[in-house]
Amino acid sequence: MQLPLWKSIRKRDDNPITEISHFLRETAIFEGMSRRTLREVARLIHKRKYYAGETIFYQGQAGTGVYLI
Repeated sequence: MQLPLWKSIRKRDDNPITEISHFLRETAIFEGMSRRTLREVARLIHKRKYYAGETIFYQGQAGTGVYLI
């Protein structure tokens, strides 16, 4: 017998590609892109957490990527 609790746990989506594509969908610069394109972009993204006070980049430093916060 399956309990409703187990159904909700199994439905939980921990796929980072899905999580990132949802984030992109809500970001203005990606507005209007198809879901397929957003998933392709999501595959290229490296998700990283920064600590409070940690330097992400310095002003004037050559760019190495795009940061979405």
